[in-house]
Amino acid sequence: MRSQVAGWSVTDIVGWPDWRVALAEPADRRAAIIALAGGVAFDVGVRSGVASVGGCLAALVAAVGLQASGRVHTAASRTCLAAAAVISLFLPLRMSPWLVPADVLAIAGLLLLGAMLARDGRLTDLSLALLASRAVLAVIHAARAAGFLVDPARRWLARGDREERFENLAKVGRGAALAVPLVAVLVALFVSADAVFASMLRVHISVPGNAVAHLMLTVIGALGMAGVLRLASASPSRPLPPTGWKLGVTEWTIVLGSVAALFAAFATVQVVAAAGGAHRVLETRGLTYAAYARTGYFQLLAVAVLTAVVLGLLSAVADRSTRRDRRRFTVLTAVSVALTFLVLLVALRRLSLYEDAYGWTLLRLVAKAGAVWIGLALVLLAMRLAGLARDRAWFTPAAGALAFVILVVLNACNPEALVVRHDLGRAGGGRRYDPAYLATLSDDAVPASVGGVADLPEKDRRIVVRGLCRPRLENHAPLSWNRATSRADHARARLCSASTQAP
Repeated sequence: MRSQVAGWSVTDIVGWPDWRVALAEPADRRAAIIALAGGVAFDVGVRSGVASVGGCLAALVAAVGLQASGRVHTAASRTCLAAAAVISLFLPLRMSPWLVPADVLAIAGLLLLGAMLARDGRLTDLSLALLASRAVLAVIHAARAAGFLVDPARRWLARGDREERFENLAKVGRGAALAVPLVAVLVALFVSADAVFASMLRVHISVPGNAVAHLMLTVIGALGMAGVLRLASASPSRPLPPTGWKLGVTEWTIVLGSVAALFAAFATVQVVAAAGGAHRVLETRGLTYAAYARTGYFQLLAVAVLTAVVLGLLSAVADRSTRRDRRRFTVLTAVSVALTFLVLLVALRRLSLYEDAYGWTLLRLVAKAGAVWIGLALVLLAMRLAGLARDRAWFTPAAGALAFVILVVLNACNPEALVVRHDLGRAGGGRRYDPAYLATLSDDAVPASVGGVADLPEKDRRIVVRGLCRPRLENHAPLSWNRATSRADHARARLCSASTQAP
């Protein structure tokens, strides 16, 4: 008897026995070599620093290695691998603590998606159900990465007259596995019982710590690469089956109607507040209109995201068996999307007021970029709910493509330098800004800071110079080179040498 989970059987989710994680293409020597090369590249990337030539090299080895393995057979997979390679090129160019982690996550996600789609699938038919099923497979294949890595050697040992040798090696391994723990316990007892025996066992073996670290990182990287290669070698899978459960018309009408009514009330309040009708309420709360307008940005952003998720889920489970139901669903979702877009505009307006008062920060700039992505995704969602290309699962990859484009644009325009130039411009106009914040930004911002620090008031200039000229750890290894760090070092050298020579 099969257990049931939310309308799906465990057999359906895990796939036993009909959806077994079988390999359409077994491991070979080329796959093992690529996995080992990926492990070495991972070690180089981590030891050199992710935001470096070494980090870029590690990502490129993974992307090119997966393509060179002969296991990639679809245009969708090649597109994902090419996109990962494009993002990896920014690793030696940027040092921002906001951009670099986002780049690494994007590279890892694109490599994993490329492996998922290596044998079948198209980006225009990438539904959430298909992604969920292949995510389950990815976990299983990752758990079997070690076996995949050693499988070519195992088959070689077991071939022909080597079968007996392999069996003998297996016996030796089993015997060692039983003997080692027993001997270790006995030795510990003898050492504690006899000091002379203990002194005989004191053998000083020096193992360089770097060698151990290199070995561990190489093994981790090789196992990760082997897991990706194994996933790319898997037999084509099917998405999770439909549950057969639908949300009734009355239920989803109440949900959508409630959301639309609440958002309409919020929009009305915003109009009243903008017209000055909320003056008494704000005075009671001790808020000026400017302070009121600058609050709640992230809460409103969360409202937009939550509403988009709910609309997406309803589109998957809402019962729309008749034309009248479909028309009602389309109208209510269109109203909800439009009002959600209005909430997003209110959030952006509040953020703009906050920036006008206090200047830019990297968090505010990245949050604004996130809001732009949410807005564009809402437009795509509205098009999807309206029935555009209803027979294709295009929304998820389209939203992902938008995120990729925004990430590339952020990397290309160097947002930290934009923040510095904007805030230095405010300083020149006598407006409020935070000089201490400018000194805490990464190497991406240093050339812009050094270029404008001379125009700051003396007190603020000292704060920025002190922050920029503080001692730093340097790594001069060739693969640790980063363009942003190199430019920042040259700019600091000019600024700090001039500062020390000043009276």
